[in-house]
Amino acid sequence: MLDHAVLQSVAKQLLNNTKIDLDGKISRVTRTSSQHLRTTTFEMDGRQFQAIEQNATPADGDSSPERAKRSSSSKTFRPTGL
Repeated sequence: MLDHAVLQSVAKQLLNNTKIDLDGKISRVTRTSSQHLRTTTFEMDGRQFQAIEQNATPADGDSSPERAKRSSSSKTFRPTGL
C-alpha cells in the first residue's frame, strides 16, 4: 500500500530542494535532459520508485499568479525495476 505521507514529503522536497531525505536515506534531485523536469528515485516499503515533475515553467514565459495556479507542478510516482 502506498504511504501518502511519504509521497507528499517526496513531492514537496522534489520541488524545493536538490536532495530528498527520507528517514536518513538521501536521493539526489536531477533534471531530465529534454524538458529539464525534476526527477528523483526513492525507496518505499522495499520498492524503488521514481518521482517526476509534470509541469515545468511555461515556455511562453507567462508567470502570472493566475497562470501559476492553473498550471502548478504536479508529480508522478511510478515503481521502477519491474
